[in-house]
Amino acid sequence: MELFDNEQYPVEIFGDKEIKNFKGKIQFKNVHFEYEKKKPILQGVTFDIDPNKITAIVGKTGCGKSTTLSLIARFY
Repeated sequence: MELFDNEQYPVEIFGDKEIKNFKGKIQFKNVHFEYEKKKPILQGVTFDIDPNKITAIVGKTGCGKSTTLSLIARFY
């Protein structure tokens, strides 16, 4: 319980910043990606995300949603 009662750790608040007037858009054109050679994860993915719009990426488990978001964030 010491960890819960310890006040030396600041409370973190997420999502409290807003980007106004975001310019540009996210565009994927025929994107292919694989973690290992000859084991493709994404094949020919194409989409546009316009600025200042809410967009959802949905699909079945293992279809590449997290990989797509990691590519958008430039983690790969």
